Amino acid sequence: MSHLTMLRRGNARHRLAALLVATALSPALMPLLPFDYNGPGITRALAKENVLIEKIDIPVGFGTITLNQVSVTGSSLSKADIEALFRANSLNGLAGKLEALDADRLAIRSIVMTVKVENNGSTTTYENFETGAIRKGVIEKAVIASGRMESKIKKEDKEVALNGTIGRMSIDTVDLGGGVRWMTDADPSGKAPFKRLYGKSSVDSFRMTAADLFTVDVGKIESDYFDARLGRRPLGDMYSDLLKAEGKKDDPTTSANVFASLIEFHNSYRFGAASINGLKADIKTPQGNGTLSVGPMTMKGAEDPGAKVEKIEFRMPDGFMRFGEIGGKGDVYGAMLASMARAALLGFDAGGKKAGDKPPLTPESRAALEKAAVEAAANLQGKDVSVYVRSIEADVPPGKDAKSPDRVKFTVEGFESMVGGFIGITPTKLGLGLKKFVMPLPATTKDAGIQSLKDIGLDKLDVSAGIGANWVESGGKLSITDISVDVDKVAKVTLKGDLAGVPRAFFEAPTTNWPMLLSTGNVQRIDVAIADRGGLDKVLAKAAKEQGKPADQFRMELAGVAPVMIAGVLAGHPDAAKLSQAVGTFLQSLKGLDVAAISASPAGITVPEIMAASNNPMLLLPKVKFEASAK
Repeated sequence: MSHLTMLRRGNARHRLAALLVATALSPALMPLLPFDYNGPGITRALAKENVLIEKIDIPVGFGTITLNQVSVTGSSLSKADIEALFRANSLNGLAGKLEALDADRLAIRSIVMTVKVENNGSTTTYENFETGAIRKGVIEKAVIASGRMESKIKKEDKEVALNGTIGRMSIDTVDLGGGVRWMTDADPSGKAPFKRLYGKSSVDSFRMTAADLFTVDVGKIESDYFDARLGRRPLGDMYSDLLKAEGKKDDPTTSANVFASLIEFHNSYRFGAASINGLKADIKTPQGNGTLSVGPMTMKGAEDPGAKVEKIEFRMPDGFMRFGEIGGKGDVYGAMLASMARAALLGFDAGGKKAGDKPPLTPESRAALEKAAVEAAANLQGKDVSVYVRSIEADVPPGKDAKSPDRVKFTVEGFESMVGGFIGITPTKLGLGLKKFVMPLPATTKDAGIQSLKDIGLDKLDVSAGIGANWVESGGKLSITDISVDVDKVAKVTLKGDLAGVPRAFFEAPTTNWPMLLSTGNVQRIDVAIADRGGLDKVLAKAAKEQGKPADQFRMELAGVAPVMIAGVLAGHPDAAKLSQAVGTFLQSLKGLDVAAISASPAGITVPEIMAASNNPMLLLPKVKFEASAK
């Protein structure tokens, strides 16, 4: 029986805090918020009198929470009211009670959470929880001196002990009532304002050990703030959708509700800067001991989202892999959700036509998902999203299916992927870049491609590549700014081009409006450039050897034959002579060649014209003019 199944049996509709709060909020906030609707955690029970309660046991769906020596000073509630708050079996109405609470101080000697899931169990203890003043349900500051965890999990046929320790935790300005309302209330307009649920938070340190398997140490964790706003539906209802999805992957309505809920949840919160001061791990395996080290990790949210992780190294006795930095800019998660939602809608349409045995997608679920997808796309407008990796180095043994016994060694200076200029969920800007992938070639290989590189004298592969495209609405021009492959000590090949007449409607609904390109799209220009990087003469020499001819003779033959062939193909074209001459010069020098095919008409060469000439490209020659030069 799975964890989700157990939660469902324990009043699944009211398990929101146990999962969503754990996902969204700082670790330091966890002891302060309700863990389960059947037994809220520390929900700020306060009284006008000073109250001392030795022990409160709170049964929850996944175990028990025990509060030891609860002390409340200067509160507005009696002892009975305090216990009633702690034992409340529903969050409904709780926000109002919390917002009316005042107290000078709340202290709990220890909070013990016992969890039992299937055959696994854990006990987490927080020591010396204490708050400052509480006014209208807002905690000025809360501190936990330390924490520890003891757990046992099944690994194959044996039981593994997990033990963890947590350093001092603190959090400022915790709005308890606002946190409850975020989980229970809703704003159907979808325009509720953001409200701060907590301010600065920190966890001084964290350590986890697993018997003789691994030890993980995490440095200080800090965050600025966490804001939230009401969704169109209560988060409890959204969480129910996620639980219902278990075992119903083929139900379109369930899937649509899950996508809509994920987007709604993503849009309901924002956070400031956060950081983790590195991570270290010692890992023990039958092959030997290894280590993982990670430098500073930083994240930004709100209006300037992004994240980066620095100095990552994974080392085993037989090899290592390092990353200088891995990061992202923009709302990467939002872009993924928007794209997945749109793809899901398209998939439901296709599936509905082909799979009559599946239940149909209800109109209500379709409308909810369409609205969520539109809102997710709206949040992307005018923004770029990118993922990048810098400075990769690896030295590992070959895989069992490798075609060479040599170790796999390579470095990468950088890689970046960018999309932006969104119209709906369709980007109008694209960038992919690989910078200096360098790999020594093996001494022996069964790979024909690698062997051909060795045959021209290369002892390593050094490749850079790029793809770039950008659409400008004025004129509807889609420019391919870069499609290139650059092999060091061989050659660089670059392709560029301009396609005009690409309407905005195409990006708004590509699958529906692509036929517009057939009537409006036109090719303006295509540029091809070849630049020698020191290897073209070696490539030609290899080809000459395969023909059984001396390299100089083979080159002269090509330089003589190619211009003649071009002149014959372009017979009567006004640019035939200069194109032939440029190609001939290039074959003699092998230094560089630039060729541009340009529409002879400002209106460009239309897509129907290109399609009509698919069987006879010569029909396009009168519509094209050429520019060419060689080094």
